[in-house]
Amino acid sequence: MKEENIQWISFGGIDNVLAKNIDPLFLGITIYNKKEIASKTIFKEQPLDKIAVFCKINNRPGILNYSDINLEISERKNEEGNYLYRDINILSHLMSFEAIEKCVDIDLPYHRNFKKNVFINSEGMKEVPQ
Repeated sequence: MKEENIQWISFGGIDNVLAKNIDPLFLGITIYNKKEIASKTIFKEQPLDKIAVFCKINNRPGILNYSDINLEISERKNEEGNYLYRDINILSHLMSFEAIEKCVDIDLPYHRNFKKNVFINSEGMKEVPQ
């Protein structure tokens, strides 16, 4: 990527098929604000929506998975009356190549999450796991 002078990587999750992978406005805003990493977000509408949210963990940016959010956390509000944990991770991210180079040797814990997903079985019938 260095040889081809690639300076930014845009990536998202398979959970967001509507993500605009190449978003010039998002890239421009990120560069203008002199950031090396950026993520798009929207506000969640209901406190118990099953969705990961951005938060601070040990005073650093992080992501809290919905399986780790209980009722008390989800209903917590700030002084203005807004939910504290309302910024949804919509799986649309941007990183500079320099930021990626800084991170490659960091030993991060593996986060594993088990979900029960609706699927179509071998007989073509929809199954909803309990």
